[in-house]
Amino acid sequence: MADDQHRYPRPAKCNLRPAIEDQWGAGGLIDLLGEGGWQGVAPEAHAAAAAYRAFADDVPAALGHCARGRELIDIGFADDVRTAPQFDSGRAVPLLRDGAFIPARSHCAARCARVVASTRAATGSRSV
Repeated sequence: MADDQHRYPRPAKCNLRPAIEDQWGAGGLIDLLGEGGWQGVAPEAHAAAAAYRAFADDVPAALGHCARGRELIDIGFADDVRTAPQFDSGRAVPLLRDGAFIPARSHCAARCARVVASTRAATGSRSV
């Protein structure tokens, strides 16, 4: 077989590529949930958490060096790359509605804050 036949097929006109920054974000959440006692997550979730832990000491630098981080910096979004990995820096939780993110109502943000606070209390963690 030619090398082309060993590649994973991609739909025509598809610009999707693996996004390590999404894996790190998911892994950070899975890692936090694991600290809170969650069990039985999928192997993919364990892999994402391991990927996050590999860079947990300096996620901002890793984000700035990954492909998408460099692209965003190059087109003028360096501030977004610096603020994206910050924990507890926002007061709102965005919702995806009709293909766009919109601000959540304040009670949604408050509920999210209560979940984070209860996870911290249960685990003694201050990292989130």
